[in-house]
Amino acid sequence: MLSFLLACLPNNLAGGGGGGPFVAVSANLSTNQDGTDCDDPFKYNVSLVYTGSASGITVKLERSWNGGAYTTIATGLDPATAFPYVMSVDGYYNKFGIPVNTIVRITDEADATNTVTSSTSGLTYTLCA
Repeated sequence: MLSFLLACLPNNLAGGGGGGPFVAVSANLSTNQDGTDCDDPFKYNVSLVYTGSASGITVKLERSWNGGAYTTIATGLDPATAFPYVMSVDGYYNKFGIPVNTIVRITDEADATNTVTSSTSGLTYTLCA
């Protein structure tokens, strides 16, 4: 009974909570830190907004960086506890740097049609190899 009551409560700021099937609603990027060099890169906070119960659900986080194909950043993430996820990129912020677009995609590992993609974050970076 207690687990049912907990499932009905709102989860956290990164998630949704409540009962019903898990539905990913949106993925969002925000700055965690600008970074100072390649040993201390730019970091994003990746958040996931969802509705329904995240019990037993795992998601995959992918990133498209600098116009490239999506690459897997992490798998097996629990939507209720893994977000906001701190994601590093291959550079650090530099207002005179090279413009790079970053997009993330989050997919329910049990249902590939349950996928959300963030808006593009376009910043300028000093790129790291």
